[in-house]
Amino acid sequence: MALVTGAGRGIGAACAAELSRLGMEVVRASRSGGLLGDCSDPEVCKGWVARTVERYGRLDVLVNNAGIARDGLLMRMTDEQFDEVLSVNLYGPFYLCRAALRYILKSPAGRIVNIASVAGLSGNAGQCNYAASKAGLIGLTKSLAKEAGKRGVTVNAVAPGWIETDMTENVPEDAKKRVLERVTLERAGKPEEVAAAFDTLQGSGKVRHFGVSNFNPGQILLLQKFVRQPVLANQLQLSITNATMIGAGIHVNRLDDEAVNRDGGVLDFCWLHDITVQPWGAFRCAEGVFLGHPKFPQLNETLDKIAARHGVTGTAIAVAWLLRHPAKLQPVVGTMNPARLQECLKAVAVWLSREEWYEIYLAAGNILP
Repeated sequence: MALVTGAGRGIGAACAAELSRLGMEVVRASRSGGLLGDCSDPEVCKGWVARTVERYGRLDVLVNNAGIARDGLLMRMTDEQFDEVLSVNLYGPFYLCRAALRYILKSPAGRIVNIASVAGLSGNAGQCNYAASKAGLIGLTKSLAKEAGKRGVTVNAVAPGWIETDMTENVPEDAKKRVLERVTLERAGKPEEVAAAFDTLQGSGKVRHFGVSNFNPGQILLLQKFVRQPVLANQLQLSITNATMIGAGIHVNRLDDEAVNRDGGVLDFCWLHDITVQPWGAFRCAEGVFLGHPKFPQLNETLDKIAARHGVTGTAIAVAWLLRHPAKLQPVVGTMNPARLQECLKAVAVWLSREEWYEIYLAAGNILP
């Protein structure tokens, strides 16, 4: 039994339709149809949950999709614009989660899905209120997941990019243009297009398994909502000198720059969901390649010292450093030079100690708390 808010159109309507297709009973709530009301009112939210449980005797899934946008530059934004967006986009999910949780905890497969936005991760000019509401929703999701997880209930947030819906139709044309200029096809994507491509490739026997490149957790979850095939790999730029996704995990709950989460915790997310991270650019730095580069004398000296200890080259140690990570990384080496490939292959036989791993990490200029 599922309750979906904002189900009158767009993503909410698609979620409700998909849950129905999967055989679930679905109650739709919105301002325009189904259970009517405004989720910014806590009494309305309690009523939606109560009426659902009264009719069906249970509640297994809650999808918080209802959302609004009242865009404008911060200097011109009124208190009402800011409050209205937070009331619907953040307070609404809070009210619904609070009302529904007691029933979802009794379900053998309780699920809460909050529809956030990439704006909550990266921000967006002219949407301070909207981005703040979605960033808050992501924080609420992470915290509630820790509270409910011990009872077997999963709480997740999906952060869609630019998807064609009724709400995005109202975005000013100049704002649409700025966003779409960064897209190769210069138009918004449709998840169904990705799903159709996956089905065609798999059905023709041209592809066995599917992976993605440089996807954050929200993008992976959104893709998985529409495709049948599991995502098995995610190629991400990662090296000794470009290790921000590792550093963010080490510096959790600190105020230094290394604590800034720039990728949504993608390394831990992939590890948790059995998605193999394939680091590319294993030897790259901003200036090119760090091996032998004069900007990294301490790193190269450390690599050579440890390489001599293991009877290999610094190249092999740089790859072994990635292989030693407990997430079982699978480095992608961009070379067709047979000799270089042989050097890299020797990394498989090298098992760095934890002391060696952190010595290399620090030699590259990375910081430990």
